Amino acid sequence: MTIRRYGPGKFHTKLDATIYGFALATGADSLGDVERGWAYTLLPGAWSAEEIRDLEKYEPEYAPLTEEERELILGTMGIIAAENDQGFVYVEYYPTVKEYESVVEKIEADESDDAEAEILADHEAGEHEETAFGDCPACAEITEEGQKE
Repeated sequence: MTIRRYGPGKFHTKLDATIYGFALATGADSLGDVERGWAYTLLPGAWSAEEIRDLEKYEPEYAPLTEEERELILGTMGIIAAENDQGFVYVEYYPTVKEYESVVEKIEADESDDAEAEILADHEAGEHEETAFGDCPACAEITEEGQKE
């Protein structure tokens, strides 16, 4: 047996569909927003054999996992699922913590840059969101000289 292909559709493999279903059901950490390009679901750390057995419960139509699928997960130190605005999901399996954390740091930096640019653009366009306290988050980040604090 091998890692089974999902066929045409949202995922590349049946394992990817299983991982994504698990991540959504368990409330895994996420970054980004498909409306701004990509949403990332983060699954850090190694997996035990028991966790892999539990994983199969989330997409029962694809259970049991093949030996190759189990080996891939057992050799993983972090998983990132990226969903685009068309609903396609791409899953990457990282064999080391260093590789995983490096990618997460890049995603966090990109997200921070995107959020900051969005706040400034909204402010420049005259769009002001008021919070329950009556202040505009964009205005709070802009000084009187028009520079970011």
